[in-house]
Amino acid sequence: MPIAFGLQLLYKKRWIARWLQECGIRVWVDLKVSEKYRELNLLGVPDGYNAFATRCYADNLTGLAADFDIARRVSGLDRPNMLVYGGGRQAKEFCVKHGLIYSEQFMISKREEGLL
Repeated sequence: MPIAFGLQLLYKKRWIARWLQECGIRVWVDLKVSEKYRELNLLGVPDGYNAFATRCYADNLTGLAADFDIARRVSGLDRPNMLVYGGGRQAKEFCVKHGLIYSEQFMISKREEGLL
């Protein structure tokens, strides 16, 4: 994807986030973007902001660690307010170790329980 198109999509995310905040809705910064856009994704996010979310895959814990580092750098805190969705047992252990919020993937959980 060309950088200009990626910037357009990032601009849309920031514009919608600003509008939601004006309506009194708290917004979490979505850190799950292509590595190509990882630094550009922070455009419009002020230093000290402390609400982040990302999605993790079991085979991409290095991506989770990179997102965690970004959240720490922007927030200025060792334990930022960060939600991690999915990633399985290893991601959950990472979250517990670093004081992050972990949310299990609903469909994966149901499949493992034999309910699907």
